[in-house]
Amino acid sequence: MVSCPICSLTVKRSQSNLTCNNCKHLFHPECVSLKKEDVDFLTSANKLWTCQNCTKSMKILQQSDFSNSPVSSQSSDKHFDSTDLKRILSSLDDVRAEQSKLFDLVNNQSKKLDVLDNKFTC
Repeated sequence: MVSCPICSLTVKRSQSNLTCNNCKHLFHPECVSLKKEDVDFLTSANKLWTCQNCTKSMKILQQSDFSNSPVSSQSSDKHFDSTDLKRILSSLDDVRAEQSKLFDLVNNQSKKLDVLDNKFTC
């Protein structure tokens, strides 16, 4: 059995869980503040997920790579490998999905406010 790195409890394969694309550890969705619906979306959309520790490590590595690299006239010609591009596209898709959810939420709240406004003005 595999244990969740956050809570140290067993992660059962039959339960909803997340696997970090980088370190391959299994996590309980609630331990990483995700709902079952979020996990279902990631799974159905074949999206990769990276845990917070790995994300932090990647950011640190990127910052150190940037600070240690000499500045050249061709610095704008940075090439990305397919993994970088997939990660960027995945993040962009996540942002779009979140934006769509927020847009729907704002519209829903606006409709509710209109209903309340109509009740009080009549």
